[in-house]
Amino acid sequence: MTYDISFKDKNGNYVGDDWISYTSSTGNKVKALTGYYISNWNGERCENVACCLLRAINTLKRRIDSFFCAEDTASNEDTLAFLEKVYDNCKRYPDAAIEVI
Repeated sequence: MTYDISFKDKNGNYVGDDWISYTSSTGNKVKALTGYYISNWNGERCENVACCLLRAINTLKRRIDSFFCAEDTASNEDTLAFLEKVYDNCKRYPDAAIEVI
């Protein structure tokens, strides 16, 4: 199953990359890296999530060949690409709210 993330500014307009998709397997790997389900980000401002994203990105880059999560089939490379897309949007739009669907 796939899910999506988007970003809304203070006026409710979509900003940044539209609908960044991820699978439940990617979500499991992100949970293992951050301690949070992606759905926990829903409604959070980017500036509140950016630090968590950056830690996960750095951890995964260091352990790209060895990071393992028992509940996933997502590749480390796909998970890293997802995290980097979300982080890039958060850097560009720190006041934006994350919408998880």
